[in-house]
Amino acid sequence: MSHMLHLKSKYWLEGYALAMYSSSYDFIEGQSFTELGEAVHKFKYWKLPPQNRDQIQDLCVRRMQKALTEKFGINLPFNFTVAVPANRKEGHSIPPLMSKDLAGRSGGKLIDASNSLVKLKELPSMKNLRREEKATVLSDAYLFKNDLPGNLNGILILDDIFDSGTTLRFVARSISLTYPEVPKYVMTLTALKSNY
Repeated sequence: MSHMLHLKSKYWLEGYALAMYSSSYDFIEGQSFTELGEAVHKFKYWKLPPQNRDQIQDLCVRRMQKALTEKFGINLPFNFTVAVPANRKEGHSIPPLMSKDLAGRSGGKLIDASNSLVKLKELPSMKNLRREEKATVLSDAYLFKNDLPGNLNGILILDDIFDSGTTLRFVARSISLTYPEVPKYVMTLTALKSNY
């Protein structure tokens, strides 16, 4: 399932798209998982062998490719991908792997620019913080380096879970401070059901 939302705030320009593929990912409240939501949960929190992690990564990237093709066809409006870095050291983070893999499968159409996004400090777990608390913690958390090569058509920001959108907004803000005129798009694998 794919849903498109338009986000507008001082950190986003009109037309930025947020694609979400599962609508019931909330293990705290006991909601049921979609296939993709369950895969992301297992990747992040279970002790899985490398083969199982590779299978989940492949599932996620194939779903992303399908959604991008359905939305944009072969003419993607962006040529760089950037993964939201993990908030904490423990656990596993799939966005950096997705960004690298998606770029690798694109046949040269996409470049993984995740190394340009620098996390300036360690962050606490965000899942139990209120939106205002998240904003305070994230206000000075990211820097986007001015080192992207060539022509910038747009930047696709990748994350695994959409909850309040606060982390995505601050990552987009850091990119906007460096590249204000470059369109930014956001794609997440899962979303909390409460956001619908």
